[in-house]
Amino acid sequence: MRTSVLWPVILGAAGIFAGAGLLRRPPAPADPPRLARTRPPSTPVREEVPARAPERPVASFTTPPPAPFWQGLGTRLETRSTADPEAYRQKMMSSTAEYLGLDPAGADEFRSVAVLSLAAIRDAWKVRDAEVLGLSEFLEAGERERREQEIQDRYEAAKRQASDRLVSLLGTTARHEEFRHRLGEWIDAVR
Repeated sequence: MRTSVLWPVILGAAGIFAGAGLLRRPPAPADPPRLARTRPPSTPVREEVPARAPERPVASFTTPPPAPFWQGLGTRLETRSTADPEAYRQKMMSSTAEYLGLDPAGADEFRSVAVLSLAAIRDAWKVRDAEVLGLSEFLEAGERERREQEIQDRYEAAKRQASDRLVSLLGTTARHEEFRHRLGEWIDAVR
């Protein structure tokens, strides 16, 4: 009787050890890619490089590429405090007209509208500033915050209206679209 119990225990233990050994075995490698299976093992597999998109035609040498214009804008902004304000504004207008590819008549119109728009934004900022400074110091925090927000909203509306004058002059070229998208940055640099 003792042997009849011993064999099932030994076989059961062997089954447990065999099962544990199978569970510990590293997983089988995934199927190699189809191309690799068709090549002999001694042939090195070369990674395929995706095809390059065709080169775009080079822009005319008379118009600068977009990135330098916007980088130059930041550089000019750093020197604005030491430059003659009128000379600075004229340089900004000229480089912008060149960047946008405007003809002489279009450049003149752009400068005229830009000067008026920038003056309107400057005036709106002065009004905003005076209204904020004119708020009573005895206002409760919530009321002060509400009034400041109303003042800011009026300023933003005036700025948007002035900016829309410039936007109306823009076409649909890539540079005009980029200028439209970055108009606020340009206004901050020029005013």
